[in-house]
Amino acid sequence: MCNLKSKIKNNQTNLYILIGDELLLSEKIIQKILFKINLTEKVIYYKFHVNTNINWTEIFNKFCNFDLFNPKVHIILIFPENITNDMHQNLFILISLSNQSNILTICIKKMTNVIKNQIWFKNIKEYSTIIDFNIDTQKKFSFWIKSYSQMLRISIDTCVENFLFKTFKKNIHSVLKLLDKLSIMFPNQVLTLTKIKKIIHSDIIYTIDQLITAIFLRNMKLAKFSLNKIKLQKIFDPLIILRYIQNNVIYIIKIKDDNNLISNKNKVWKKNYKILLEFSKNISLKELHATINLILILEVMLKTSCKNTLVWHFFNEIILILCGYNLITSKIYEKKINFNCFLRRYF
Repeated sequence: MCNLKSKIKNNQTNLYILIGDELLLSEKIIQKILFKINLTEKVIYYKFHVNTNINWTEIFNKFCNFDLFNPKVHIILIFPENITNDMHQNLFILISLSNQSNILTICIKKMTNVIKNQIWFKNIKEYSTIIDFNIDTQKKFSFWIKSYSQMLRISIDTCVENFLFKTFKKNIHSVLKLLDKLSIMFPNQVLTLTKIKKIIHSDIIYTIDQLITAIFLRNMKLAKFSLNKIKLQKIFDPLIILRYIQNNVIYIIKIKDDNNLISNKNKVWKKNYKILLEFSKNISLKELHATINLILILEVMLKTSCKNTLVWHFFNEIILILCGYNLITSKIYEKKINFNCFLRRYF
């Protein structure tokens, strides 16, 4: 995989295709492209988020740049996941208008067979700079983490890359947010594995593991404090937090049936043996019923458009129930779904 900096620098065609759905990474790459272009010439750029109601005539007019006194024009088009036939047709027209006095950047979520078979793509694929930043392998994860670190003017080694990959479970958004914070804390520095671990496991950055541990200890104040810190940090995606809680709740259900399960698990579970065992004894099936219902409700909320404040309210409700508080809330939710149906859904 070639170096991102050299790939942008060596572009001679004024056509870019960016492939990926990570907004932070997309913005950084666009900034890099704009910086490279502005080094040599004055360029005005316009960014459009394409939807079914967009005014294509306005885009065409700006792209053609009829004003002789204005510099070059750079059009950035950000497409939704589902690109309609009308969008493809208008993109074909726009590309046909391209010349040396304009620049076009096309941002798509993923490369599909439909896009590969479009005439506009076939016409430009040979002489466009195509940058694919979708993360589906550890090799790509390492490449983009290193590239993003370079953009932030910090350095990381292979050990750090591997640690971040294992810690964040391919959640590239969380890693990028973390690197943003680290670049502010340690500008122009080399980040070693020791330094990263110390920061992640300290009070500077609160992690989901710290939240889970506080819940297992049934320390309601600490758990709510950790959740609030995680919320303010904006490093971890709420859906990732929910998955962690969900997996632990499922595991606690199993432990209640078989205490020997802990001994067969990995080192992390063995390390927290006493805490897990104590927690499984203290929590009731009614509380687990209520927690499961809230998890399912919250999952639906996270996958649909809902108010952010409501999401964190439900996280607080889950914490209260798991820590043995808010029994009124637990009674409201405990009878809404079948307990065995939930287990069959995930096993």
